[in-house]
Amino acid sequence: MRPLGKLLLAGALTLWCVRAPDAYAQTYIGLTAGATVAAMTGGLIERADVAFGAAVGANFEWQPWQDWMIDGEFLFTQKGVSNVPEGFDRIDFRQTYLEMPVTLNRVIPIRRSGWYVSPYLGVAAGINRGCDIRSEGESEYEECTDTTLGGTATTFEFGIPLGVALRRVHPGGSRLAFEARYALGLTTVLDAAGGSARNSLFTFLFSFALPLGRANP
Repeated sequence: MRPLGKLLLAGALTLWCVRAPDAYAQTYIGLTAGATVAAMTGGLIERADVAFGAAVGANFEWQPWQDWMIDGEFLFTQKGVSNVPEGFDRIDFRQTYLEMPVTLNRVIPIRRSGWYVSPYLGVAAGINRGCDIRSEGESEYEECTDTTLGGTATTFEFGIPLGVALRRVHPGGSRLAFEARYALGLTTVLDAAGGSARNSLFTFLFSFALPLGRANP
């Protein structure tokens, strides 16, 4: 097992041992969609504009305790940058990732309104599922080459998502959530002799989830 896998397993086992699930334990599954505002940092990308995109997928929520929840997602997410200088031209650079973030959420009720505020922090892994570029003045995107922007694109990405969610629990048990999240890229996604680049992403999500079973009182 790789070091990252061992670290995650050790953290999960420690959390389980410190506090086992109580009678409130509940599981939810649902759909998630929203908008992204992407950028890239590093010496390979300079003077570029942010790129706007979308995110869509499914989420899995496990609330083993009244005040803590673990959230997992499978998201198709658009990243990249716009107006990147490339010789005498400027290009738009887009990437599509299958992302799998897992976050630990603190559940804070807003009195007796049925709304909850949930700040969270976690880890995320992503797989690059596509890369496209469009030159200035062109209307259609073309598939990236192995040396797009002078660098070689990588397949895998790891990051740290942190954000806050506003959730509403309905009497029937369903949940609505609005989220604002920032994901800090930890790994290089473009690498070249002249520098490297990492992804940086703001995501605004809406999700709807249904309970699997019913929580105990």
